[in-house]
Amino acid sequence: MKKLFTLFILTFSIMLFTNANVANAQSNPGFNSNYWSKVRKVQATKKVTTHLVTLKHGDWANNTKILQSKNINRGQIIKVQNGGASWGWIVSGKGFNSHHKAFWTMNKPLNTKWFKLVK
Repeated sequence: MKKLFTLFILTFSIMLFTNANVANAQSNPGFNSNYWSKVRKVQATKKVTTHLVTLKHGDWANNTKILQSKNINRGQIIKVQNGGASWGWIVSGKGFNSHHKAFWTMNKPLNTKWFKLVK
């Protein structure tokens, strides 16, 4: 009887360890990563707001003017780039055309949790 019980426990243990689920974690590079110095295509997972801003004479802090605001809806595919210390994200893509006098930007959220990468 002991042999049968030991064989049952051994078989059960082997089945338990061989059927263990392995999950692959996937995350975006961090906000301050050099990965975002180039324009990257992403898909929004949350609704966020962008602003078309223009710079008047002088520094950005005192002379920024918001010309227009738009929402990026969940599932929308856009292109983003890290805007450096002054601008959180620079946004481009369909419906977000920039020119030499104005560009689309987002100051918040300063993380990568509101989108996922599109290959």
